[in-house]
Amino acid sequence: MQFLLLSLLSVAAFVAAATTWIIISTIHLGIPPMPSSRKVRRAVLEALSGLPPGTRVVDLGAGWGGLVVRIVRERPDLVVEGYERSPVPYLVARIRCAVTRLRRSAGHGRRHGRARPGPRPGVHFGDFRKVGPRDRACYITYLSPEGMKWIRELFERHLPRDVVVVSAVFAVRGWTPLRSIPVPDMHRSRVYLYELK
Repeated sequence: MQFLLLSLLSVAAFVAAATTWIIISTIHLGIPPMPSSRKVRRAVLEALSGLPPGTRVVDLGAGWGGLVVRIVRERPDLVVEGYERSPVPYLVARIRCAVTRLRRSAGHGRRHGRARPGPRPGVHFGDFRKVGPRDRACYITYLSPEGMKWIRELFERHLPRDVVVVSAVFAVRGWTPLRSIPVPDMHRSRVYLYELK
């Protein structure tokens, strides 16, 4: 009985600490960590369908890691990574990526007699703006309209070549999308595909 009570108190303390960190991060960053819906993730995957194998795909607000993990499962031929600035979602995303890597290793080992997981998905803690975009990559955003302003400024300042930008829900004001994919949800959301040459 005492062990059960200690366990429950530990879980409650962990949940309280995690909630506090999320609230502090939300106030500091100006936006809560919002997971993308299944329908939005499906539309993002459709936008990525034309990418050749080996393309580097970077989720600029990886949050809880749901989109990174989904892309890795659907397109194991891509090199997938993400950036997250909120500590609790970042830790969850790291754990999810580690579990995904283990599952891929085990699955490949069963099929081919040895484990070879392929490109390793990963999430980095920090602000992508300090790294900046590189040439020949795909960048995914699901940020607030305010966040879309710094996306445009960052990419126009660095001028990377042969870059694809996939924006979920919010368009990049001033850019013309190559493609706009409707999301069958109640908000009539869209996923926008941009190419920067």
